[in-house]
Amino acid sequence: MIDTDKYEGHTLEAKARLMADAELLLAEVKRLREKNELMVTYIGYMRDGELTDKDWWTLNTWIGEEE
Repeated sequence: MIDTDKYEGHTLEAKARLMADAELLLAEVKRLREKNELMVTYIGYMRDGELTDKDWWTLNTWIGEEE
């Protein structure tokens, strides 16, 4: 996860750090979108009662990866 505190403010130093980390920030957005899509899919399966034991294991493994 990216520490976004270093981008606070509107100083030239903060803007320079933001530009320097643009690729990292884009990668983080893509990672979060992928995880969001996965969660929306799983929630749909949960709602419809279509999750298998393997699906639950995968979901629990994924949730445990964050911190």
